[in-house]
Amino acid sequence: MEKELQEQKSKGNVVNETPITTLMDNAKIKLSKAEEAFTQNDFGEAFGQANAAQQLIKNAERILEKIVEQFEEEEEAEEEQEIE
Repeated sequence: MEKELQEQKSKGNVVNETPITTLMDNAKIKLSKAEEAFTQNDFGEAFGQANAAQQLIKNAERILEKIVEQFEEEEEAEEEQEIE
C-alpha cells in the first residue's frame, strides 16, 4: 500500500495523502496491538485487532483508487477539450 501510494504521488495523481496515511498509521497501531495480544494468548483480541487493521487498509485502498480514478477522468476530459 505504501509503495502504491508513493508511486501515485510521483505521478502527480495524489495531492493530499493525509486521509490515506492516517488510515495506514491506524492500521499499523492495530496490527501492533494484535501482535501483543497474540503473544499474551488472547487470540480473540488478536483476531479483532488484526481484522480492524485489515479493514483500515481496505478503506485506504478504496480512497486511493477513487483519487486515481478521479485524476484520470479529469485528464481525459482535458485531453478531449484540447482535441475540440
